[in-house]
Amino acid sequence: MTALLEKIKNFESPVVPVLVVVFAVFMLIWLPYRVIGYGYLPQDDVTRHSAKVISGKDWKDILVLRDDIRMDSHPGWHSILGAVHKATRWPPYDLAVFSVASLFILAALLPVFLTKRPEAWILALLIIAVVSFGVYYRLLMGRPFLVTTAYMLAFGFTWQKLRGPRPYAAFAAMTLFGALSTWIHCGWYLLALPCAALFLAREWRACALLSLSVLAGVLAGAALTGQPVMFLVQTTRHFFLSLGDTPQHLLAAEFQPAGGDYGVLLVFLLFIMWRFIRNKWDVKAVDNPVFLLLCACWVLGFLVGRVWDDIGLAAGLVWITLELEQLLESSAGFNSPRRLLISAAAVCLLFLAVTNDAAGRWSLSRPGMYITPEKVQDVSWLPGDGGIVYSDNMNVFYNMFFRNPLANWRYMVGFEPALMPKEDLAVFRDIQLKRGAKEAYAPWVAKMRPEDRLIRTGSSLARPAIEGLEWNFIADAVWCGRLPAKKAGR
Repeated sequence: MTALLEKIKNFESPVVPVLVVVFAVFMLIWLPYRVIGYGYLPQDDVTRHSAKVISGKDWKDILVLRDDIRMDSHPGWHSILGAVHKATRWPPYDLAVFSVASLFILAALLPVFLTKRPEAWILALLIIAVVSFGVYYRLLMGRPFLVTTAYMLAFGFTWQKLRGPRPYAAFAAMTLFGALSTWIHCGWYLLALPCAALFLAREWRACALLSLSVLAGVLAGAALTGQPVMFLVQTTRHFFLSLGDTPQHLLAAEFQPAGGDYGVLLVFLLFIMWRFIRNKWDVKAVDNPVFLLLCACWVLGFLVGRVWDDIGLAAGLVWITLELEQLLESSAGFNSPRRLLISAAAVCLLFLAVTNDAAGRWSLSRPGMYITPEKVQDVSWLPGDGGIVYSDNMNVFYNMFFRNPLANWRYMVGFEPALMPKEDLAVFRDIQLKRGAKEAYAPWVAKMRPEDRLIRTGSSLARPAIEGLEWNFIADAVWCGRLPAKKAGR
């Protein structure tokens, strides 16, 4: 009996690593669709990307823009969505679902094939789900920044190959990834952060190679747009316009400072303490490009929160995964059934932790404002042909454009207020600073035409007090203002 138990204990099978990968792949592909099954769909950029493709229009025909905004801000992503739409004829909703699922799968599944222990990656995702669940709202946003997040994950797992004797494959892969990130996301300047981390870690050879890779990738990605110089100039201008000299509390939430994410910092500290407890301390655990990248992004997050959310946390996940790999190697053989049990448990726990609908976090997040000809009782209250929709709320643009991608009107406030004409941006900021005081809308009301509309959100009992317009409650929590009949010539 003792011999039999010993034999079972020492049993190993080459099938185990394959099953570990299969478990991880199956769960990470299923996870976004389970969440979407609640009716979940982000109420921001994923909707406008999908609607943009359906509309077939340039942004100047959708938004009222500054004169120096002359090209698409995400040409690569819109080309991909356009190809999907051409092949499938999917409506905006289905394209948005595709965006959410495919970009989550890209970012979450890539490390499974880059790490020696995929279960370590799954456990890292589980830890983050417990201490900083907001990561999953970002991962399930369906926005092209996730391509850059995936680039950072790839860097974290492969940078050591750049200092090896044969870095060619890693160099080529990172160059291709950098080109795709530039073309799809357009945040090419963010690719300098891993180079800076390698420099701080004194990894001179890897730093030089990655810098060349980034340069080649950015130039290739810009060339794919067909207007490389204009693309690089406009994306640089967009970066500075988005931040500008506007008070931080008026910026989009992701451009506001991060709060420090101290729960995640505690996780890092516990892993370091565990090294000391096990007498496994090595300064290289923190003196390496991955840890230095997450530290740099944590600091930069106090300036712009999304640097931490989209890059720093990705580096943190890689660091946790690498720490867990060492722990797992000493506790479960590569081909042992114990490893399979750990993997199965981690996969199940992660799926349950992320996909449960606690407090309606998934089912209550979906586009609203059904402002369409089919839903509005009196269609004369919709914007007229060639009209402009004024609003103090970006969600009005996201929801109306998503529901009406072919409508022949434009939006004053779109996905980035800084892209508005200067005089209109000044009005918008004044409305924000005065917390929607009625007099702040006067400049917009003064230049409205009969076909234009001013949309405000609020209770059906609280008719807007903005003077010079007549108002009607046209949808749930939506008021629409237009010029009075006599003034409009109706």
